[in-house]
Amino acid sequence: MTTHSRPFTEGHCTLAGATGTATRDGRPLIGGTSDDPFTIRTRLLVVDPPDGARFVATQIVSGDGANAADFDRMHTRGVNDRGFAYTWSSAAPHPGVEPLSTQAFGVPYSQFGRLLLSQAGSVEEAVGLFERYPRAIHGNFLLADASGVAALVEVSTRSLNVETHVANGVLGRTNHYVSPTMAAIAPAKDAEGSSAVRLARITELMEAGAGQIDVPYMARCFSDHDTLAETGWSICAHGLQRDDDGAERGGTVSSELLDPTRRAPLLLRLALRRRPGGPRRAAPAGPVLGLLPPLPPRRPGARRVRHRRRQAHPPRRAVPGRQPRALGEGAGVRAACA
Repeated sequence: MTTHSRPFTEGHCTLAGATGTATRDGRPLIGGTSDDPFTIRTRLLVVDPPDGARFVATQIVSGDGANAADFDRMHTRGVNDRGFAYTWSSAAPHPGVEPLSTQAFGVPYSQFGRLLLSQAGSVEEAVGLFERYPRAIHGNFLLADASGVAALVEVSTRSLNVETHVANGVLGRTNHYVSPTMAAIAPAKDAEGSSAVRLARITELMEAGAGQIDVPYMARCFSDHDTLAETGWSICAHGLQRDDDGAERGGTVSSELLDPTRRAPLLLRLALRRRPGGPRRAAPAGPVLGLLPPLPPRRPGARRVRHRRRQAHPPRRAVPGRQPRALGEGAGVRAACA
């Protein structure tokens, strides 16, 4: 197999979704791989905001100061108890055409995910939030709701395009804008680069599975390496890869599947291990996935309780304004990467 060494900045998340006649049971299903530098951590949160819907989400934790990612503290994918779910992949306009997130005035990454998950109960309501608020974000958002509607929304700090809106069909997206409207404000796409290679492959896989798509099928899509030997890129980028100077670049750290009709995320966790002196590799085969229980219905008049991690010592007193506690970094059920 050909060995390629490419900078991690050229490869990120891959999104896919299917709904209606494209899925085996007609239920909407969306998901994606989470690709990050290995210095970034992802934590799973259950959030019960006082001003909106409860939700489960993954949140990026990347450090402080100069080491923090632009999307630090963002809820990058999640599902709420109103039957709305989304996932996200990075994409950006050309900085000479529109300001980037760090230069724009508006709701930042760290707040926009919470805004969507606490306030939207449908795809239409989510699109309305994108239109209503000034944005200091950019990227591709894959949305779905319990009614079976799914949409791909290309977003920048000043522009917005609902690229696809379907009740039956498949969707796929990587890390560039596809519509003519948004492609016109973005840097030129590399036809042989990571984003183009992965978009072609996930589109091929989703179209081939249309009518039979279910959780195991999408799990196989997100563990696909078919294009790696020929191009140096693949949907799943697990394992240690290095730049030419020997620095670790990063890769796929997890995959998440979301079913808004169940109000619960189906979480896949890539279990990586390192052999002494060798690269990270997938762990031995184990359960493919696990289904987190749905968020229980909130009883009228019931006191809100914030979920906490299990601890050997008594929990500390809650501090107003503190971030909700994580349920454990990388929570989920381990899965082998095919």
